[in-house]
Amino acid sequence: MNLFHLLRPVAVLLVAAGIVTFPSRASAEDRPFFLRGTAQFVSQAGDFIGAGNATHMGHYTEIGSAVISGDNPFALQVSGCAILTAANGDELWVEINGQFNAVTGTITATDTYWGGTGRFENATGSASLVAQAQPDGTFVIVVVGTIDY
Repeated sequence: MNLFHLLRPVAVLLVAAGIVTFPSRASAEDRPFFLRGTAQFVSQAGDFIGAGNATHMGHYTEIGSAVISGDNPFALQVSGCAILTAANGDELWVEINGQFNAVTGTITATDTYWGGTGRFENATGSASLVAQAQPDGTFVIVVVGTIDY
């Protein structure tokens, strides 16, 4: 009998012990992300609140702040951040950068996900946001992209 056959049970035992001792966390992966909701500005300083439904979150609420600047009403710059809170309390942190067309009432932006709490603690990803102003002052928001958590 050669040395390989004698050491084989030892190698199997070491591999099994390594799997038990060092369990691997399921790896994150890009997942489709879709959000539909409404939001409204609640202060002159650009603070806003919102709510709706999103994949991986269920019903969510949102608080945030955005700065709208520039002097071209067709392409005002929008930058801000928001915290989306899922139905179970987990938070997703979002950076927002885009443009606001004051003539049409449309915001087009990129959402960048950069962390959160709970299952979103190390979240990354990005999505395209389109928001349309409504006569009552609210915005209808649709977000489509990917998230990795």
